[in-house]
Amino acid sequence: MSKKEIQALLSNPEAFNAAAKKGYEEVDVNKNGLIDFEEVETILANFAKGNNLPKPTKAEVEEVFKKLDKDKSGKVDFEEFKLFFKAFLP
Repeated sequence: MSKKEIQALLSNPEAFNAAAKKGYEEVDVNKNGLIDFEEVETILANFAKGNNLPKPTKAEVEEVFKKLDKDKSGKVDFEEFKLFFKAFLP
């Protein structure tokens, strides 16, 4: 995604929500509407494998999960995911 495309996405709430929702649904493998630790672990492992990187350690996954789970509920909801998604776009 180009910088111009990212700026356009960030300036259009409907487009941003649609893109975030698509990403959220890809991570929410069990389709229960929430992302759990195992789903984060799986997506990080798949990303690492696809990019010839070492598989993340349990501690690394825990660190990412803690950043996602803002309310410390043990699950990541869509609003928490949107904050994470927005932080990694620019």
